[in-house]
Amino acid sequence: MYFETRDRIAHALQELTGEEDVLLAAGGEHADLASTVAFPLAKKRRQAPVAIAQSLAAELGPRLVDTGVTVEATGPYLNFRFGPAYLESAVRAALAPGYGALPPKRERVVLEHTSANPNGPLHVGHIRNSVIGDTLARTFRKAGYSTEVQYYVNDMGRQ
Repeated sequence: MYFETRDRIAHALQELTGEEDVLLAAGGEHADLASTVAFPLAKKRRQAPVAIAQSLAAELGPRLVDTGVTVEATGPYLNFRFGPAYLESAVRAALAPGYGALPPKRERVVLEHTSANPNGPLHVGHIRNSVIGDTLARTFRKAGYSTEVQYYVNDMGRQ
């Protein structure tokens, strides 16, 4: 969802500015995303970058209102913030059935994990291996692989 929203912001900037290469960078502590598109436009339009950024922010705001993203001009920069509405829609999408699942693949995965030695003491490392193994199994299943999890009990009596 983040990438779709970022692409939508970039596309809106491209439409408004006519620039093909619109860079959206991490905004640091001031914003979630930021753009310096006003600088190259200042040379072409012979206007101050601050005025261009303010104009773009005013035009972008209504276009992005349904995404939950707010835009503001801070000097010559455009700062984009993902607000509570964006977060709510992202969480709702993530909670929907089938979120993140990829189409089934023909490949099969056999995953063996934990398999603690029954003759030795159990320790936190065994729990860690169980968590990692279960997480890998769930990840493979979500990625579309037919996944079989194995747990071998070493009870051969030869220890």
